[in-house]
Amino acid sequence: MPNWCENRLSVTATNAMMMKAIAEKVLRFDQEENQQVVDFNLLIPMPKEVNIVCGSYGWRTLQLLELDRGLLLTDDLIDEFVKDSKKALRLSLLSKEHNWTVGDFVHWLKDNSNEQDYFYFDLVLGQQYIDNQLKYNAPTWYEWAYENWGVKWNADTQYCDDICEGETHFCVDFDTAWCPPSEWFTELTHQFPEASFRLTYFEPGMLFAGVQSSTETETCHYEYPDSVEEVFNIAIEFGYSKDDFEFERE
Repeated sequence: MPNWCENRLSVTATNAMMMKAIAEKVLRFDQEENQQVVDFNLLIPMPKEVNIVCGSYGWRTLQLLELDRGLLLTDDLIDEFVKDSKKALRLSLLSKEHNWTVGDFVHWLKDNSNEQDYFYFDLVLGQQYIDNQLKYNAPTWYEWAYENWGVKWNADTQYCDDICEGETHFCVDFDTAWCPPSEWFTELTHQFPEASFRLTYFEPGMLFAGVQSSTETETCHYEYPDSVEEVFNIAIEFGYSKDDFEFERE
């Protein structure tokens, strides 16, 4: 399980119409939660193509498909991909019997899907990784999320203000895995340059905290043990007491 970073986003628009536009890019109503929740996809949608399995089958196959198809499938090359000694021996014998190149092996795997499972390859998945990298600069959801949102997963909303008609301000609290959603926040400020945004964050596991703001002078980042008081002062904004961390200050 990750360390959860606590975030508080404060938004102030110049008028109600702008506030509505911002809210539509930040919040959606969740029926199960029965409240407005932060959804990073509203501002920066994750492409369907990258929302695929991120795992060893895909990465191993990507590496295979990126090899020169004319290379001989030698024992050294086999050992790079097949760690099971019995399976490696079987593949070695097949390769020597048929004088296989990498291209021959890939073609054989394509014609024998059961062998893909046996040797832990997935040609469709590996090719999708390659296509995604070329199109989105990210093979899977994992790399894409960090590149575009700044975090591993979507937000886990804790509390959101009710936004009444005509209002120009709202605040929402949400958690993210490991760190604040820096890339998402930056894009939010770029899309609405006339609005004011402030993202305050605190990560109680590693004890770091800070502020990202559309007002550059407010932006800051503090870490324990170099900036103890600054970290704890932000922690207090999230309902913590300095006593909660007294053991860290001794």
